[in-house]
Amino acid sequence: MTTVRACELFAQLDSDPDPLEAVCRAYRNCLKDHPKAIEFFRRRGLTREGLLEHFEVGYADRKLARSLPPPQSKSGKRIRQRLAEAGIYRPSGHGHFNGCLVFPIRSAEGQLVEVYGRKLGRNLTRGTELHLYLIGEQPLREQAVFNGRALADPVVLTDSPLNAVSFWSAGIESVTRLP
Repeated sequence: MTTVRACELFAQLDSDPDPLEAVCRAYRNCLKDHPKAIEFFRRRGLTREGLLEHFEVGYADRKLARSLPPPQSKSGKRIRQRLAEAGIYRPSGHGHFNGCLVFPIRSAEGQLVEVYGRKLGRNLTRGTELHLYLIGEQPLREQAVFNGRALADPVVLTDSPLNAVSFWSAGIESVTRLP
């Protein structure tokens, strides 16, 4: 994340009523700077044109905390608190989705209500969860519908957003995941 992007993200987090939207936008911008994250899709055969844009896929490149004001500052504390309340910042001071492909999950009305993260890499600490969702209670979580635009036809149900993307990439667009 360049300094310009970091400044833009800080401004968005400081003023945006929904910090999840701002962070997911930043993660989408980071994806293009990480060929290994994009390679993950290619290795899985997920190469359909427009896939990354359709699902608003991003990559959490471990730079979120570095883009924020210092944690001792008033604005740094406030923003970290907002991110923790949103479920994307851990009490340890780390981004919850560090090293993950990130998929925003929206309600039928288009509101961002959940985030799915899929860890990349093979050198993970033993016991590291590969599939992550927002931390804590999320009041709108039950409204989360992955690929809700597909619900007009008979639907294929999968166990995760990544598996749903596999079907979509193969041309079966009426696919979602079970909550």
